[in-house]
Amino acid sequence: MSIHLTKQVQARIANIILIAVSLFLVGVSLASNAQSLYGSWYNANYQATLTLNADGSYAFASPYSNSMGYYQASATELWLQDQAGTTVGYYLQGLSATQLNLADANGNAFIYTRQQNRKMPWSDAQYQAVLSTKNGHELNGTHLKVYTEFVEFVVGEAIEPDEEKSIRTELTAQFNANPAGVLQEAEGFKASMAQLYGITDPMAIGAARQMIFAGLYQGTHHLPENEQPVLMQIINNYVQILAFDPATNLVLLDKEVEAAIQYMEFASNLNGAPLQWSAHDKQQFQQQAAANFTQLTLQEKQFLCSASLLWELVANNWNQISTVEQQQWQNNYQSQAVAPNYDYSGSANQTIADKQAEMRTNQMYFDIMNDMSLQNHATMLNVIEGMGGSDNYWEVTNSPY
Repeated sequence: MSIHLTKQVQARIANIILIAVSLFLVGVSLASNAQSLYGSWYNANYQATLTLNADGSYAFASPYSNSMGYYQASATELWLQDQAGTTVGYYLQGLSATQLNLADANGNAFIYTRQQNRKMPWSDAQYQAVLSTKNGHELNGTHLKVYTEFVEFVVGEAIEPDEEKSIRTELTAQFNANPAGVLQEAEGFKASMAQLYGITDPMAIGAARQMIFAGLYQGTHHLPENEQPVLMQIINNYVQILAFDPATNLVLLDKEVEAAIQYMEFASNLNGAPLQWSAHDKQQFQQQAAANFTQLTLQEKQFLCSASLLWELVANNWNQISTVEQQQWQNNYQSQAVAPNYDYSGSANQTIADKQAEMRTNQMYFDIMNDMSLQNHATMLNVIEGMGGSDNYWEVTNSPY
């Protein structure tokens, strides 16, 4: 994948990538702020650890005191009540994926950072080798690795060695032309990817990923293929953009529609109304989804655009439990999920043509998607957690990124 570009085109590509980085930072920030307080937080000044659990319980530990109990939180306040009934309140002054800022009634500030159990992939010693030096600046393997991680996050799978080599070639060329700028950009990617690992909800992760797709699509779709950045060329090897909604900056990909179908088949089977779709039905759904994407509700679009992440989380949890537990999962889901609005299977004596006509006439495809996206996504995650599984995307999946 050797490409020779003019300096003008290289500059335009660099600007496109910088725009994508900016949108990525915004996307991660928005998704991070949507996250809850759940997790373990550490205050270095007081060597204190505050753990806030999803069930409303908390634990506090420091060299000076320890307590356990329950907490309540609003947009501006956090209240802790220990087992003896003593209540302590804090003003919630800031929350991101990595930092929690509290202040007591006297105005004393307490800054907590989220404890990360995940080791960043680029921190391994094997990535410390120097790739290039220029004007006192040093490009090393960590910078290459974070770009590789970024692309693999976007496409949802590991890329090929020759594709990684192409990234290295372009990254080195850009570094030699603008060493300080490239290193600043790479460090921004590192910070964003580290923040991303602090987000657990697949829908929130999908929101961050959509910001990337929107930026890359808007910045490159008008360029000839041989003038697009290597990053975009590699991404195009793995995903096909079916539709773009400029009103919401959401991009519909073929792999998201495929995952949505798998998720809907699974959920409808759990709910006692199994889908009976042929290969043609699924192809028709993809075409309908692409043609009507801009007309869907925001929640339906968000569901479609995050389907691969959601389906991977659900499928991995399902495959890790016994047959007995799977039956319990189904029972729990049926007791909580909203019953479907439509008979997905069609009449037994329908011909294929009749069934397809009915789908088009009654918008069956989107009735199904409405059931899945608006009503039962949260129920599915609640059942997973109630079964002792994890709704933390990064804990459950074996994603290379």
